[in-house]
Amino acid sequence: MGSSQSRTDTTEGKIAWSKSMNDVIEGRYEFVIALYLIRKQSRNRYGLFQPDFIKITFGPYLETPKHIHLTTLSIHDNTVRCMIGYNDKLFSGSVDETIKVCDTKTFKHIKTLDGHTGWVYCMILDQKPKSEGGGKLYSGSDDGSIHVWDPDTYKHIASLTEHNDWVRCMLVIDNKLYSASSDSRVAIWNTETNKLEGTLLGHTAAIFCMITIPSTLKSDKKICTGSADNTIRLWSIYTNSVLQILNVTSEVKCLIVTNNQLFSGSNDSKIRVWDIDSYEELAILDAGHKSSNFINSLVAANDCIYSGTDDGTINVWDVFTLEEIITLKGRSGWVDCMKVADNHLYVGHGNGSVKVYNTNTNQCVATLRSQSENNPVRCLGIVGNNLYTGNGDGTIQVRWCK
Repeated sequence: MGSSQSRTDTTEGKIAWSKSMNDVIEGRYEFVIALYLIRKQSRNRYGLFQPDFIKITFGPYLETPKHIHLTTLSIHDNTVRCMIGYNDKLFSGSVDETIKVCDTKTFKHIKTLDGHTGWVYCMILDQKPKSEGGGKLYSGSDDGSIHVWDPDTYKHIASLTEHNDWVRCMLVIDNKLYSASSDSRVAIWNTETNKLEGTLLGHTAAIFCMITIPSTLKSDKKICTGSADNTIRLWSIYTNSVLQILNVTSEVKCLIVTNNQLFSGSNDSKIRVWDIDSYEELAILDAGHKSSNFINSLVAANDCIYSGTDDGTINVWDVFTLEEIITLKGRSGWVDCMKVADNHLYVGHGNGSVKVYNTNTNQCVATLRSQSENNPVRCLGIVGNNLYTGNGDGTIQVRWCK
């Protein structure tokens, strides 16, 4: 749609629970009725049906089963590419060019944010107070624009239009928004005025990823960008100048920092490790994948790095020794996204399944299957007690993850 606006959804009614959750609800109802009848018949002469007794004795039975499928949100017309939670709400961006807002307590669709004329590819929240220019939601699209929204009122605040190609990723640092694009540039915006303040030039091809490098004893805070031009660039956020160029042999798809080290995943199936102060290359991690298998995702947990590839495997690396600990293999399609929460690694696969691993043992504890085969999981979100999976068919599956 051409103009930026929000539309209120008027859908009403009960939550459309999944069959699995309906079975749980029905079982609880029958259990409570049985307790009531037993209590009535015995006149509770032994005090067995006091609330504390019921909680201790039957509590585990009454708990919601972990990872159970709660419901499916059928709100988008095409692939869900990004999700973000805010104040009991889930914002989801899609190839259908819209952002949908759902209540995470009732699972009802409450708003549609229109305005982009291309895929909504990424979103980020500025968590600062509104008095400091924060409290805004930014959405980036393959139409080259960034739209600014008030996540409380859903009001459209501004359109930022410096880029002429996909907006791939964004960062908020202090009062600046950094947007990286397939046009090879990083634009810098003032979050209070929504005005362009500068542009980082140097890459010669699309920028796929961008992260913040935290301050250390030896250096100030920096940002780091990975590009299809086979380079990683580190930039000063104070001078807006490039500090270092790190050369690799293939497109850089993902970046992560942990243990004072920068890890980069590339299209040659290798992970390179750099010291973030000296920029020295410390190691090249090679798990023996075919060179055509891209490293699509990197996450850190429990002193380990997890790398997800096109061949569906996850390699686990020790951040101190830089040795491989284990390979988590599964015939579940390519790895598109990963998320860590509460000592669990959630991995979204190309066949529509989500594998769940315990990060203490690296054992698979669950395989969460989609309603339909070959419905790839494109993004993952955890809001409150629930896991949200954004799928290729435009649906969002909701699962209990506590």
